[in-house]
Amino acid sequence: MRPAAHVQAAIEVLGDIWSAGQSRGQPADRTVAAYFNRRRYAGSKDRAAVTDRVYQVLRHRAELQWRLQRAALAPGDTDHGERADQASPRAMCIAALCILEALPAAEVEAVFAAGGHGPAPLAEDERRLLALLEGPAGQVPAWVRGGYPAWLEGRLAARFGTELETEVAALAARAPLDLRVNTLKGERPAALAELRAAGAIVEPTSWSPVGIRLPEPRPIVQTEAYRRGRIEVQDEGAQIASLLVDVQPGMQVIDYCAGAGGKALALAAKMANRGQIHACDQDQRRLHRARRRLERAATRNIQLHQLVGPDDPWRAAHTDGADRVLVDAPCTGGGTCRRNPEVLWNLTEAGLAGHQAVQNRLLDEAAPLVRQGGRLIYVTCSFFVEENEDVVTAFLERRADFSAVPIAAVWPYVLQGKCPAVGSFLMLSPARHGTDGFFVAILERAR
Repeated sequence: MRPAAHVQAAIEVLGDIWSAGQSRGQPADRTVAAYFNRRRYAGSKDRAAVTDRVYQVLRHRAELQWRLQRAALAPGDTDHGERADQASPRAMCIAALCILEALPAAEVEAVFAAGGHGPAPLAEDERRLLALLEGPAGQVPAWVRGGYPAWLEGRLAARFGTELETEVAALAARAPLDLRVNTLKGERPAALAELRAAGAIVEPTSWSPVGIRLPEPRPIVQTEAYRRGRIEVQDEGAQIASLLVDVQPGMQVIDYCAGAGGKALALAAKMANRGQIHACDQDQRRLHRARRRLERAATRNIQLHQLVGPDDPWRAAHTDGADRVLVDAPCTGGGTCRRNPEVLWNLTEAGLAGHQAVQNRLLDEAAPLVRQGGRLIYVTCSFFVEENEDVVTAFLERRADFSAVPIAAVWPYVLQGKCPAVGSFLMLSPARHGTDGFFVAILERAR
């Protein structure tokens, strides 16, 4: 593919991403993968070039859209309202070439005049746009510098306070690749040695005793260690959340929102395949993906169950029976912005309220499954107080038989280093902890 074809492909992928994100909440990486699955002819270098260009636009979305709107081409008002209208993928790519890559207007026009599989030539209004984009930017608002929608500024400030700019800058950076060693098949030193022998640059993670970090991502699924189930891809933040469940061999454990089974796999390894884990989810497709992962990891103590609603007879059969119940709740996913920079842009006020309602419901459904003296662990990958402290506080007001266990009371037994939690709950972030954003609350039922 020629450079102009890369630009056209990026325009097409961005259109798919914004359509899928708004209609199905699908992450950008899945949309990119689906695009290339339909175009097997694209080589690895072409895929990388297109993907880099796509993520360049996604990570600088606020700046590009603001500049376009100042140039009066893109619709909407990004200074007010809960989400601005989106400039077209074509306009965003024009702006990216001009602003981010600093190409002169004549060179940008040449890209769009290359023909073949490249984009159509620039229209007259697009040429005028280029002239305006080459001018000075003017005073840049904080939300543009931070790369998030304007309407979220108050909520992000409520979480990060004076560290807001530092935190959102870390959210915009490219994430490392973290792996979890499957201790059912080996220990971390052996996994580090195997990956280094395969040419990977790796280092132990700071907090998780079973984590490995690759500062530069690489196709790890092609390694023998991955194919044999000795390692799993899992951010260190998710590893920390799993370890704080504090499972022991022989326990009865329920992963109430198991998804594709990442945390259930971590729990099974910690339990040395002894005891029982019920991995539940409403989505059969996610459980199907989990089944393949369980086979590769050689787990034997996980049972998969598709929940069919709050009246599922399975719930009644397991009331008061679990030592640990993990609720890794569906959420806005703001903590994963390093990997999915479009997440915050797909969010609305109504969507945030909808997530909060689901989270309250899931805690109410999961609480009766916890035995007396057992623990309910609530986890999200969100920064928003509404999805975290507010949900837990409201739950504790409804259920007087539960109380918060300070994270510091559990941390020394399962994790490395000094506990970074402030107060009873844990809020991880890329800037402070080098992980994705994760919230963890440990709630114990009275005996």
